[in-house]
Amino acid sequence: MEEIGVKIISIKKYGFEVWCFQVKALLESINAWGIVEGAELRPADNVSGLQKDFDLRSGKAKRILISSLEPAELKNILNCDTPKRIFDKLCSLYQQKDETQLQFLMQKFFKLEFSCNMKDFLADVESLLAQIKAQGEDISETMIINKIISSLPEAYSNFSTAWESTAANERNLNNLTSRLLKEEIKLNEKNGLNVSNNSAFRSSLQCYKCKGDHKIKDCPGMRNTKCFACNKFGHMSKYCRSKMKFNRQQQHKDGGGRNRVDGNASHADLSPIIFNCQVVERECNAVDAQEWYRFILDSGASNHMVNENWFNYMNNIRQLQQHAKISVAKKGEHLISKSQGDVLLNTESGPIYLTEVLMVPGLEKNLISIRELTRKNYNVNFYGDMVEIRNNENGAQRQRLKSTKHQPSYGIMKKPDLNKLHPFGTVAYVNIPRQIRKGKFEARSEKMKLVGYTTNGFRFYDEINEKAKIKDAVNEGTDDNENEEVENSVNIDNEIEEMGADDGVENNNQSGERRKRKAPKYLSDYEVYNTAMFAYTTILHDVPSTFEEAYQDKEWKKSIEEEVAEINKKHTWTIVKDEGQPRIDGIWVFNVKKNCDDTVRRKARLVARGCKQRYGSFGDVYAPVANSVTVRSFISMALHKNFNIHQLDVKCAFLNGELREDVFMTVPPPFEGKLCKLNRSIYGLKQSALCWNNEFNKKILKIGFVRSENDYCLYKRKSLFLLLYVDDILLCGGDSSEIETVKNYLKEQFEIKDLGEVKEFLGIQIVKLENGDLKLAQTNNIINLLKRFGFENSKYKETPIERNWNSEKEDYSCVEWNQHTYRQAIGGLLYISIWTRPDIAYAVNTLSRHQEVFGNVHINAVKRIFRYLNATKSEGLIYSKIKQGSSLCGYSDASWGEAEDRKSTTGYCFKSFGNLLSWRATKQKTISLSSTEAEYVALSTAAQEGVWLKRLLNEYEVSSKDEIFDMYVDNQGAKCIAEQLETRRSKHIELKYHFIRQQVQDGKIKLKYIQTDCQLADIFTKPLAKNKFCLFKNLLNIKD
Repeated sequence: MEEIGVKIISIKKYGFEVWCFQVKALLESINAWGIVEGAELRPADNVSGLQKDFDLRSGKAKRILISSLEPAELKNILNCDTPKRIFDKLCSLYQQKDETQLQFLMQKFFKLEFSCNMKDFLADVESLLAQIKAQGEDISETMIINKIISSLPEAYSNFSTAWESTAANERNLNNLTSRLLKEEIKLNEKNGLNVSNNSAFRSSLQCYKCKGDHKIKDCPGMRNTKCFACNKFGHMSKYCRSKMKFNRQQQHKDGGGRNRVDGNASHADLSPIIFNCQVVERECNAVDAQEWYRFILDSGASNHMVNENWFNYMNNIRQLQQHAKISVAKKGEHLISKSQGDVLLNTESGPIYLTEVLMVPGLEKNLISIRELTRKNYNVNFYGDMVEIRNNENGAQRQRLKSTKHQPSYGIMKKPDLNKLHPFGTVAYVNIPRQIRKGKFEARSEKMKLVGYTTNGFRFYDEINEKAKIKDAVNEGTDDNENEEVENSVNIDNEIEEMGADDGVENNNQSGERRKRKAPKYLSDYEVYNTAMFAYTTILHDVPSTFEEAYQDKEWKKSIEEEVAEINKKHTWTIVKDEGQPRIDGIWVFNVKKNCDDTVRRKARLVARGCKQRYGSFGDVYAPVANSVTVRSFISMALHKNFNIHQLDVKCAFLNGELREDVFMTVPPPFEGKLCKLNRSIYGLKQSALCWNNEFNKKILKIGFVRSENDYCLYKRKSLFLLLYVDDILLCGGDSSEIETVKNYLKEQFEIKDLGEVKEFLGIQIVKLENGDLKLAQTNNIINLLKRFGFENSKYKETPIERNWNSEKEDYSCVEWNQHTYRQAIGGLLYISIWTRPDIAYAVNTLSRHQEVFGNVHINAVKRIFRYLNATKSEGLIYSKIKQGSSLCGYSDASWGEAEDRKSTTGYCFKSFGNLLSWRATKQKTISLSSTEAEYVALSTAAQEGVWLKRLLNEYEVSSKDEIFDMYVDNQGAKCIAEQLETRRSKHIELKYHFIRQQVQDGKIKLKYIQTDCQLADIFTKPLAKNKFCLFKNLLNIKD
């Protein structure tokens, strides 16, 4: 491209639109764009050399297009002989022009946020607008201006106000862009900045004389200024580099510091740094003191930064929406950061937590930004070759405590009493506010470590959640032994009172001793009772928090040894040499499980921290799990065929799966070695469940079982049926000898525990009644949920939701529960409603829609469900042994246009021989124009479930393949639309909802009208009055 003199940008790096813009300009400069575009064709006759001129321009155009491509991209155009074909091929490869791409670009545009540089932000806006325009869509200038204004940070609030007062004829995009760039310069000058926020080093210093973009030596105003230290012109004495260098050499010679600052006063080693008045040594204990681990304090860095070696030690890693471009000292070079996270430095004096740390591949030294420290209220002071970083609050307090001077307000001058200052790192038990406790008898404190003081309280570090908290009421222990901590704990609630105003000084008032405030007696009694209950609960469910603690207990040690034996038996890993491979941590998890007979079983499990896995160490992770409808239909089928259901449990199931990827893990005690390569899918890995499922599927298919296409966890062989739910197996059939054969085969392949005839499965009690019927109940789950939220002794309610319940007038400003507590309650209720309690399905579904924003009206509604469950905790689904009705029938209903968002609610249920197999209550995704349309949409949704359930029952051989099943609906209009090819009232309905019409025409579903008073699905669409609710509940066979 010598004759053009322009370097064409890469199409992959900068995108098709930018590349096309430059190429088009180049082709137009040689009058060849028409050839590439196809508007100009090659002349038929060579008149006056037209063909020669066309071929010359065509060759130049072809050369421009080929020269703009990378070598790897040329293989895509090898068969293209003309510039037009080359351009069309590139358009088909890189120009995505469809509705999906347009939707993606529009979402990206409206979600675009201001990064940290106005120029880059406006460039991103222009780039997205160009891409959207290439898709054939234009966004109005007014909308673009509104988007830019709404995306500005708080610092531009004055600018936004000024822009609103601008004359209408001046409110255009060009004027806005120029004014924003000027505003950014003003803000940077006001804040003392002259570089972009993404710059880690300053390639040039800002002139302190005139604030210009040049060094002080080049400033015209300093040319005649003479330095009194070196007698040179161009700078003043206090900025003289020769003087600074001489001072550093003198201090180093006199032994004034342990560390040396190499050449630049803005860089210093990490030692000693003082956080909260504690000295942090140079070397940290968490990792060997290697060169890549060292940190440097940098006054030019805008953010804390680490190199790629810290990737495995970072927490809360998140991808940056816009990659940070970091300028380094070497002119013209940049580094790119794509992610940021948090770094915890474990030192001898305590932890140091750095947040929003950029991970920068290729960075030679890890940087701690002085700018970030000062922004977070730390003071940074340099003393020769020593630097001190001190929190403003704690630093001031420490300075006062060091002084022996004391104000004589109490008549006697005494030194401060430091006895109540506790050592940093001391274990403390921090009070849990009463408003967020789960129940009356739950723990009232949580274990943390004391790491500092504030003006009115204490600063703690939560090791479990890795968060720092400030509290004012704790119980603090000083011993490492947890049992001794409780006995020797020091209550420092009163210490805050005494230390808050006087920094821990003894207060001897001349008028007498200071009156101490005491809590009411009823609070003390309550606390004693709660402490006793907490201790009792701890004895019953003593779960150790560390491996060392568990290994000292005989029963826990036995459980650990069983897990170790199983790991060694299955050759779970191979010890390898540590060569810096990326690895994850292996940790011990302890839990107490309660059996059906109320016996307690201690379980120790070695798991991998799969949350630290990176893509490449895993592929597909989805593993099939049996549907709740499949489980219930399995039980119903076995009951009707008079089969006994056998239950098997696979011990350490995941360890049977073979791992294909290379995954390395640090080996925890008591194993020998430091690093291992996993051979088996140990618990905790993302792909463990899939590996186990594939292994089981491979083994079970060898003995003639066929996998169901309707549920991948269901298998069939002749008259035998097998259902797998993770590591729990249900097996039934008419031939007992065949069942024993399958059991023996599975015991040869895996370590199987035969639990006999099923009594409890996934927390569901399966009880055989005297008349031969089965009862499916979750009594234990309900009791545990009620105890968890303190409703085990609550008053009873006869319905789960009020008749006229609504949340339109709710005040969301002050709520009783936090979001975590509300979601826990909804999650527990959902599990119960999905498996055995359809009577609460509508209430739970309605409240689950408000997990993000909720008010006290929703919390009270949840409490009402708790009270209803407390009254009916022993109730469950009754499955009758006597066949009643058809093999399959369904009920479909809808409530039209709820007041909250005008969307309707779908409800349906299906029965097989009188036994309830499937039900659902859900909000429709579209707004229906009439009740008929809402019923039609609900009918289509129910038909999808019915068709699948019909195929499932065919596999169970309880229904014939050609048998038509009935669907009951209480809306004649919806029935008419589904049975007749009417288009006038249904032409606007989405195509997918006409699925029911096709099924009716094919003769697979027969629609029948039913009176509303007999419509069972009505219980899934709206709150019902007590009498009607109890009637439908009885018809659904939910009984005690």
